[in-house]
Amino acid sequence: MSEISNNKKIYQSSELLNLIKLDVQKLGRPYHKLPKLLKSCFDLIDVNFVCYFLKKYRMNISLEDIQFNADCVDKNVEVYGNEAGHIGFDLDRFLLLNILNDYYGLNRDDIASLLPNLKSPDELTQSNIVPSKTEERLKNKLGIELSQVILNQEKFGKQLESRTEHSVMIGKWAYRISFILAGGKGAFHLFLDSGNVDRLLNALRHPQEFGTLKSYAVLTKANGGQGASTNMLETLPVKLYGKLSSLTLTLSQLMELKKGRILPISLPDSIPLFVGKQQIFSAMIAEDRGKLFFSEFQDITSEIKHD
Repeated sequence: MSEISNNKKIYQSSELLNLIKLDVQKLGRPYHKLPKLLKSCFDLIDVNFVCYFLKKYRMNISLEDIQFNADCVDKNVEVYGNEAGHIGFDLDRFLLLNILNDYYGLNRDDIASLLPNLKSPDELTQSNIVPSKTEERLKNKLGIELSQVILNQEKFGKQLESRTEHSVMIGKWAYRISFILAGGKGAFHLFLDSGNVDRLLNALRHPQEFGTLKSYAVLTKANGGQGASTNMLETLPVKLYGKLSSLTLTLSQLMELKKGRILPISLPDSIPLFVGKQQIFSAMIAEDRGKLFFSEFQDITSEIKHD
C-alpha cells in the first residue's frame, strides 16, 4: 500500500502559510517593478537632492539608499494632491530640526532648549513633544518641494505640481518609499496612492524615450552632442568618483595577508572618473600643499576610435 500524503490542501485559520494575497485592482499592473524603476533613477535623484539641500538650506546631504514597502497604513502624514491622485510625506523629526538649525541659524543650545533631555533620534521620535508652528510650516514646504523633485523626473512624463490638501484623510497607501540619507542624518518617506504609482509605471510602457544610458546616447546623437548626461552635469554639484588603483590577487595570496603588511601598488598615468556608475572622464593626479587633486581632464568620448 502506498503511504498517505501529508501535504495539506485545507488549512485552519491559525495554520495559514505566508501567502501573497492577490489584489484585484493590481492585476495586470506591474506594481512589483516600481522599486527597480525608481532605483534606476538613483543617481539622478541623488544629484537633485544634493543641489536642492545645498542651494536651499546650505546642507551637504546625499542619498544612501531607497527602501520600499507596499500597502502601508499611516494616517499621520502630510497629504498633497496632484493631477494623478494623492501623495503623502513624512520625515524624521531629528532631521527636520537639523534643517531648521541650518536654515534659521539655530545653535545646539537653542535646539536643546526646545527639546530638553533628548539626545538621540530614537528618543526624539518616541517623544510626545508637540511640534512648533515653524516645524509644521517647514515640513509642509519640504513635502511639496521634495515630492516634486522625486516625481518630476524626465522619464515620468509631464511634470505635476503638488498642493496641500488639508481636508483629505488617507489611511492606506499603495507604496511607501523611504529615502535614507548618508551619514546617519535620518530619512524621509513618500507615500503614493494607486494613481501616482500608475503614473510612474507608465514609464515602463515607453522605455525608449527616457532614463537609460542607451537613451542618453540617442538623445546626444539627436541633439548634436547635447544629451541628457550633459543636462545632468549642468545641475552641479556632481560627485566624481575616481578609481586610483587596483590589484589582482589569487585566493591563496588573500589568505596569506596579515595585518600590517604593505602591498606595492603603482598609480596609473590616467585615472578613470565616474559619475555614479558611468565613466565620464579620465584625469591625472596632482599634488598641491599636501593634498591630491584631479587635473588635466579628458572626455572619454573624444578617445573613442571609429573605423
